[in-house]
Amino acid sequence: WKLLLTPASHLNYEVFRKWTNFSYLATATDVVDALLGIDPELKQTYAVMNQLRETIKTRDWPNYNQAFHHLQGC
Repeated sequence: WKLLLTPASHLNYEVFRKWTNFSYLATATDVVDALLGIDPELKQTYAVMNQLRETIKTRDWPNYNQAFHHLQGC
């Protein structure tokens, strides 16, 4: 669950390691992609969360509300 709270831009995509419940070596981005592939609503929520995090970080207030504009089912 900690990887889902990590900003997408900070996930490690180079270092392969052993993860619990994965029988193969994987990167952090591989684990997040596998988790997001399980539930479409989680995937949409993850995308919105990262978009909101980025708009707050850059203080892009016009796009802050735009992040919520196209939501369905959340």
